[in-house]
Amino acid sequence: MEAEDKLYNDYFLEKVDGEKKIGPPMSSDWDNAERLIQILAIFYKSTLVLSGSTYVTSHKMYNEIINMARNLTTLNTDTFFDEQLKKKAIAMLGKLKKYWDPFGEGVEMNRLVMVATVFDPRKKMKFVELCFGKMYGLGSVEVVLLSDSVIQILKDLYDEYSRANLLRINGGSDSMPSSQSQGSWSQSQEQDRSGAYERTINKTGIQLEDMENLFDEIVKETSKDIFAMQVSSVASESAFSTSGRVLDPFRSCLTHYMIEVLMCTEQWLKSEISINEKGLSTIHELLADQVEEDELMREFKPEFHIHGFE
Repeated sequence: MEAEDKLYNDYFLEKVDGEKKIGPPMSSDWDNAERLIQILAIFYKSTLVLSGSTYVTSHKMYNEIINMARNLTTLNTDTFFDEQLKKKAIAMLGKLKKYWDPFGEGVEMNRLVMVATVFDPRKKMKFVELCFGKMYGLGSVEVVLLSDSVIQILKDLYDEYSRANLLRINGGSDSMPSSQSQGSWSQSQEQDRSGAYERTINKTGIQLEDMENLFDEIVKETSKDIFAMQVSSVASESAFSTSGRVLDPFRSCLTHYMIEVLMCTEQWLKSEISINEKGLSTIHELLADQVEEDELMREFKPEFHIHGFE
């Protein structure tokens, strides 16, 4: 490289504050970069899958989590002889488990990403259970606990969305079949649907045709909301990976608009308080507040500065 590009080599001969710059890269540095690519490629492929903005990606999220975890675990096995790469894999696996280990201490994993996979007609519950088995071993306690938790979420979703469609079917009676009766057929995908409908009809008095229409409507509305979840890497990194701070040496040039957006988004996503729609400001009110803030900043500009970022 020195012979091909002398200017490139001369760049590293320059001095900054009396000290020579580090470089140029040696052959060992390129070897290390090639080894590191084995880890980076894992996340790069998943990023390509989840970074779509014009199509649904929420149903792909859990599959990518499993792929990343299994690949990093493979690099950490005793049969892998690259010790430095093992250390990198262990570190990255720890970061992955920080958010996506359902049994980690202090980890609040959003299990709706598993539910989104169930709503994919190509995968359903069997695929989720298969993923559990690959991660924790078939028949393990972890597999049973996770499967039961996903089924319970599905039942809760069914109960929630069924109430919204109840009045349309039977004119105000709340004798809607609960997830317990509906769960009698949903637990097994091979079970005959008509037989389950007959049992539900006998309990509720709803006609078979209405029952089929109601169930289809519930599935449609539920899946529509589940698939609308944002799982892009940008949303996750900006909202959750701020390390407890917004400004740091690498983010010192953010505008006050972007800082406000990051802080408000992080607090809003992590807040347990529901939004009161009646108290929301209109777009005109928000713009007026922003204009007023800009005018105040221009008026007091000589006195306005942040220590360390003048």
